Amino acid sequence: MFSKAYSPSRYQIILGILLALAVLAGMLPRPAMAAVTEPFAACDKTHTVKNSETIYRIARTYNVPVNRLAKANNLVYPYKISDGMVLCIPAEPKVTGAGKFTVSFKGEVIKIDGSGFKKQYTFFVRVRENDTSKWYKIGAVRSDRNGNLLVTLDVPKQLQNKPALNVCLKDGVTDGLVCKRVYRLP
Repeated sequence: MFSKAYSPSRYQIILGILLALAVLAGMLPRPAMAAVTEPFAACDKTHTVKNSETIYRIARTYNVPVNRLAKANNLVYPYKISDGMVLCIPAEPKVTGAGKFTVSFKGEVIKIDGSGFKKQYTFFVRVRENDTSKWYKIGAVRSDRNGNLLVTLDVPKQLQNKPALNVCLKDGVTDGLVCKRVYRLP
């Protein structure tokens, strides 16, 4: 009463070999490479990482926010970079849909009135007291079918008594900003 010994088919052998090779390939070290995946993060320049440089120092050197630099190079926190790695320095984002606009600041509201915008294009409105103060996101606006903007938004309580504000439209696609300095009306 002998049983027949198990003998794998050629298909099973080849499948086993391919599976083993795939596992081994995943364990091999990969060269450090930076790749740009987003169209708005096109490289303006490249930078070759030198000994002991950090992403924070490189971002400061090129006046680029760390998160944009990391995103342009597919880096995830804690943003490990190595000697000789070539980083994409992303171009300044452009505001593609912006036209001409005016801003007024009276009491507890700001009013934005503009024309010549890309039709039915979304902008996020941000305000702050000055160039170094905290941003407040106060809403989103969308141009109409004719490319016009007309919106009234509430000013955050922390900013309502300030003599002037920076009011910015942030492009909903490119993240570019276009800003106006506006003084409180009596």
